[in-house]
Amino acid sequence: TTNTNNNNKAPSVVVHACDDKGRCIFHPHIQLRKKAIMGVLGGWKDIRRFCPDCERQEIIHELIAKEANEIEQMERILDQMEQLDVEYLNDDTDHGINDDVVIDVANSNMSGSGDGSSYSSQRNTATAAGKGRGGLEPPDPPSSRRSSMSSKGSKSMERNPGRVEKMEEQRQQQQQQQQQQQQ
Repeated sequence: TTNTNNNNKAPSVVVHACDDKGRCIFHPHIQLRKKAIMGVLGGWKDIRRFCPDCERQEIIHELIAKEANEIEQMERILDQMEQLDVEYLNDDTDHGINDDVVIDVANSNMSGSGDGSSYSSQRNTATAAGKGRGGLEPPDPPSSRRSSMSSKGSKSMERNPGRVEKMEEQRQQQQQQQQQQQQ
């Protein structure tokens, strides 16, 4: 590109480079300047301030760079979310919830008398028993993160099919440990 002053001998703005006939050096079929017929010293007159083909290519390159940047950013975000999801799945803490109490309440509700009042009292008992740590409520699991991960999870499973098998093995091991503890 050339940057010149404002005396009509050359373009007054930054334009794409021109050859000695006033054509774009990248697209010789585009005339950017022409010789001025009138004028004290002659010189060049601007026909176009910029080459439309060069401008189009520049816009395309900017869009491609922007899209590549957005894709890279989304991949980083997905990797971070996947890492957090795996950490949550591998978390062994029960957050103060006693699974035995929840199972007992669920079983008693299934064989319950059928009126709604007993269900609510049993539910309150289970909730109070489940708190277990000084009456504090257990933290809610990150359900919003799980729901947002559901669409991404299938894609990550496609990328890493071994992960599904590993998660299934972990579930089976946990079930076996629970059965051994019950016996």
